[in-house]
Amino acid sequence: MLISTTAFAQNKVSINVDGACSMCATRIEEAALKFDFIESAKWDKNTKQLSLIINNSSKNNTADIDNVAKQIASIGHDTDKYKADDETYENLPGCCHYREEEVDEHAGHDHAKKPKFDHDDHTGHIHGQIWEIYNGKKQPLAGTNIFWKDSEEGIVSFKDGTFSIPRVNDSDKLIISFVGYDAKIVEPGDKDFIEVTFSENQLLDEIVVTYRKNPTSVSFLSTLKVQNISEGELKKAACCNLSESFETNPSVDVSATDAVSGTKQIEMLGLAGGYVQITRENIPETRGLSTLFGLTYTPGPWIESIQLNMGAGSVVNGFESITGQINTELRKPDSGEKLGL
Repeated sequence: MLISTTAFAQNKVSINVDGACSMCATRIEEAALKFDFIESAKWDKNTKQLSLIINNSSKNNTADIDNVAKQIASIGHDTDKYKADDETYENLPGCCHYREEEVDEHAGHDHAKKPKFDHDDHTGHIHGQIWEIYNGKKQPLAGTNIFWKDSEEGIVSFKDGTFSIPRVNDSDKLIISFVGYDAKIVEPGDKDFIEVTFSENQLLDEIVVTYRKNPTSVSFLSTLKVQNISEGELKKAACCNLSESFETNPSVDVSATDAVSGTKQIEMLGLAGGYVQITRENIPETRGLSTLFGLTYTPGPWIESIQLNMGAGSVVNGFESITGQINTELRKPDSGEKLGL
């Protein structure tokens, strides 16, 4: 049933909406103001009346106000005509539970999931909710530490950011802290409900840890002795292709096999390149007769790193690794330098 406090000609109506606290007021009023024809909305905690002022854009006041009542019921608040869904109601913060029959209905059961707050308790407990503004959006902050200053009495906020902490005689200041934000000190006084919001500009300064990596390194975690040649080592000498990438590395010898074509062959442990397993991204690449000129087919700027494994090793990638294995890692599309056109 919709209750009109004045004639529709005055563009003022009121709806009976159930709620319990100031959080309910904010939620109800925001739901009503989502409609373009609502100019203002004010919910009274004591009378349970939602007062609305409607502009002239509303063509059918009765139907439009009925839609407002539906919207309010859909967010968990009962009206005279529409009842909120039980699941939606249960998902409301604990301090917003207004259905008194719940207390008798669930008496003797475990309420660890949602605490039942006494809205008339102005002296025993302080209720509240913790928010954070992240990426411009306001959302509940779970796991916030709330405790009395100079006291061991403290709690942690629930999943929806709500909390209920008993008052103590030794302190009148609440310390509210969360990792990454500056702690807040709040004096509740005679208030039975408080709201605290952490914003992004209160984030602590970040600490950037940088380190210097050797251009040539050997992993101490791998069971195989694999020498990794990074881009830093490759930049020491201009490398047109893969065959020139070993000129600054003593583990691999590079010798010219043909002065006319300029092809070069590598040697490892004194043996020719034909005895070396050469792979690209751990896939066999240059083998057989192509070892004489195959290294020139991989451009130097494409190479991200090279892994050298000297001596006979595993046959996972092939059986040619008599004197060792050379694996080439190419630049990845997501981490390589960008080219703008």
